[in-house]
Amino acid sequence: MVHCAAINCTNNQTTASKDISFHRFPSNKTQRDIWVQRIKRDGFKPTRTSYLCSRHFSANSYYPFVCDRKRRDLKKSAVPTIFNFPDIDGLPSPRGTRRRPAPRVRGVPPDRSDPDKKPWLENEPKLQVPKTNMDHCAYSLKEPRQIIQDREALLKRIERQQKLIKRLQKSNSKQKKTIRILRHTVKALTKTSYASDTECKREY
Repeated sequence: MVHCAAINCTNNQTTASKDISFHRFPSNKTQRDIWVQRIKRDGFKPTRTSYLCSRHFSANSYYPFVCDRKRRDLKKSAVPTIFNFPDIDGLPSPRGTRRRPAPRVRGVPPDRSDPDKKPWLENEPKLQVPKTNMDHCAYSLKEPRQIIQDREALLKRIERQQKLIKRLQKSNSKQKKTIRILRHTVKALTKTSYASDTECKREY
């Protein structure tokens, strides 16, 4: 009977669902050694009847599904990556056993008002408060008179920029008028030259 060789996997050919497929260990020695290393079974040597089920392979390990075939084909370079290994050094914990709590040390509890007598705070990082240079803060703040002067200077600068914008707008409008006049003049000259050419042709 075909069964999965992975640890903590009970899938076999009779009890597994229809969507689970079984794949034989590769014949290539390099690829086969990788599979054996991944399943982490000490002293395991795969044979011709050793298989791994599809639960231990990701979706990228298979070729695209073909409708004519009933199951997907595993890629030759596929490597098993999904396992359910035990938690403690490869050995499952026995059922019905509980861990005993660590024994409590009897004695006078430490004085919690004194931080030097708190062993649970030995490895705690100390909070460092950044020091503030008060002289720098004092010089960085401007006086009210200086603030008022800066405000007046900015207002004057804005007023000068607004006047400059108005002058530029006026000159722009004058240039537009000049361009319109020149266009009309060019059109009139074109008509005049065309009329003179036609009269000359008639005389000849």
